[in-house]
Amino acid sequence: MKLNNYKINNWDSQSIFKTLIFKESKILILDINETILPTRDGDKNLLSVNFEQDILWVANLPQNEPIYARYDDIKLVDDLLYAWCGSYLCRIDPNNGIILNETFIK
Repeated sequence: MKLNNYKINNWDSQSIFKTLIFKESKILILDINETILPTRDGDKNLLSVNFEQDILWVANLPQNEPIYARYDDIKLVDDLLYAWCGSYLCRIDPNNGIILNETFIK
């Protein structure tokens, strides 16, 4: 699926909050409208695309975070992606978007 076809309730299909380059891909945090309620599965706003804008993966939200949570920031350190989501710091595999570890920080 192309990035412009990715649909979540509160994303306008254009706004990107943050972009990191990783190997042959871009890791994105979508800039979502917080005034619109999320879908039942939450608004998964952390994903990776290749340079042709094909979605490679979409990261799940942390298990214990409510559905209205969203990813707020990301950082790459030693080929690991650190992502802040609500009260959690997640360590994510940037190759596939799988959460490796969730740490409660608040």
